[in-house]
Amino acid sequence: MTIGEKIKNKRIEKCLTQDDLAFACDVSRQTIYKWENNLSLPDTNSLPRLSKVLDMTYEELLGDTSTYDFDKKEYTNGGLEDIEKGAKKHWQKIFYFMPFGGLAMIFTSFMMKLFSKIFTNFSDSVNEGFNDPFFEDANASMNAMQISFMNIITIISNIILIIGFILLIAGILGIVYDRIKMKKYNG
Repeated sequence: MTIGEKIKNKRIEKCLTQDDLAFACDVSRQTIYKWENNLSLPDTNSLPRLSKVLDMTYEELLGDTSTYDFDKKEYTNGGLEDIEKGAKKHWQKIFYFMPFGGLAMIFTSFMMKLFSKIFTNFSDSVNEGFNDPFFEDANASMNAMQISFMNIITIISNIILIIGFILLIAGILGIVYDRIKMKKYNG
């Protein structure tokens, strides 16, 4: 009897679902499925909880392990290969979203520049109405504040524009690299 069969039989004997056992062992239901179908083995962190929940000793649970080929790729215990595989999968998603983020940032930069131009034209037309010498000092300080505000908006929009182009180019290069790599592995 395999370890997976022992786990499944004992789980059913205890009237536990895969979700119940997963919760008790602090793992996912998919992990329980993999254990029961001999696609992976319980790791050293899960083994004590598993044996306690199923009321089995380690010897009862593991039994004769000489029949298992622990070097097979199917028997991963959450090791480096799983982490590497997960990271590659997520990087692939990130590469596909990077161009959209870059385009959004470029659009935002152009909108900021457009609104700053509209604000400048509006404030210039408002300032023309105050040609009274009494408001001369106020107009000068308003113009200085307006110029510094416009400089800040221009700097921010340029930084957003540069980051947007970097994201766009990096995303496109990542997608192209991923496609080339997929062609190489698929044939």
